[in-house]
Amino acid sequence: MIGTRAVAEAPPDGYTIVMMDSTFFTNPGLLKDKLPYDTRKDFITV
Repeated sequence: MIGTRAVAEAPPDGYTIVMMDSTFFTNPGLLKDKLPYDTRKDFITV
């Protein structure tokens, strides 16, 4: 979650990328409002 937060807060310049597994999609259901980012709004798929 620390690395994902760093990527979410990075400037949208196209130089930062993250590779994640299925926990990225299950964390919002488990942690609800405790995540420092929004998985649907802060990230796009490549």
